[in-house]
Amino acid sequence: MFGVPPGADFPQVVVERILDAHSGRAPEDLARVRILVNSRRMQRRFASLFRASGPRLLPRILLVTEIERILPGIDLPRPVSRLRRQLELAQLTARLVDAEPDLAHPAAAVSLANSLASLLDEIQGEGIAPEQVRTLEIGDDSLHWQRSLKFLDIVGTYVESVSGDGLDFEARRRLGVEKVSAAWASDPPDTPVIIAGSTGSRTTTRM
Repeated sequence: MFGVPPGADFPQVVVERILDAHSGRAPEDLARVRILVNSRRMQRRFASLFRASGPRLLPRILLVTEIERILPGIDLPRPVSRLRRQLELAQLTARLVDAEPDLAHPAAAVSLANSLASLLDEIQGEGIAPEQVRTLEIGDDSLHWQRSLKFLDIVGTYVESVSGDGLDFEARRRLGVEKVSAAWASDPPDTPVIIAGSTGSRTTTRM
């Protein structure tokens, strides 16, 4: 693990250190290196810097979210489309608002569904089931919390409805990371793997 000085060009420093470490080694050694980055922009920048360093075999530069490329052959459920999720959450939210108009204005159903989708991403990324959120100790805000639970129940209903059809993106990614971690724990990669630029602020990238 290493860092760079404040203000330094992080990708440039990483590329320079990798090239220094492979100086004098067989060209194919660099091609065996895997660099995992956290955005397409960073992926393009690393590739550009390696190309600018001269003709050579390049390392594989992957996104940390590209589980199937990181561990080829991994068995994962198919993903549920984001459009399907958005439509189902919007329908469930609209039904709740129609049944209990004091909760929100009907025009807010789509916006509320978007918020629920973001919440779902967060809890699935952290490996938290919707029913676990219900057990939180809220204190004096019990009335507001009871209203919030009605919307939280929508998340639980949605997760149950798609359980046989696949997994949402964040849940699928977390499962993939768990499988990669388990596979590498029992059979570590025989080539270098460099995770560059990820702070590990999310559980899925910290695992």
